[in-house]
Amino acid sequence: MEISKLAMFFVLNGEEYTGPPPSGAPTGLFVEPYGGPVKARLSWSNTDSTAYTRIYYGSGGCPIAIPLMLDAVGPGITSYDSPIEMTVPAAADDISFVVRHYKNGQESGSSNCRSIDSDSVVPE
Repeated sequence: MEISKLAMFFVLNGEEYTGPPPSGAPTGLFVEPYGGPVKARLSWSNTDSTAYTRIYYGSGGCPIAIPLMLDAVGPGITSYDSPIEMTVPAAADDISFVVRHYKNGQESGSSNCRSIDSDSVVPE
């Protein structure tokens, strides 16, 4: 199966947002894989300006057995449009991502964990 874009969305108020990211959209994360080995470009938006965000990744599918923090942003930043890029070693079967929001030291929201199969990404 060929993947050109993989979208990840947060559950907001118990409902998963599944549309495109219009201005002011519920919190969402998009993973756009390209190249091979996998390189992912991530961007997200957050409706809560008081929360801060951590992006985790790992290999081996979901749930992530040993999540590693890729980036941390905020608080006060409600969108992050600059790409976060990382390359997964060819030996890794896939790469998984999850984004978590924290408020007052407690997790206040999380994306669904999604994986990109490195064999499914079209080389540049």
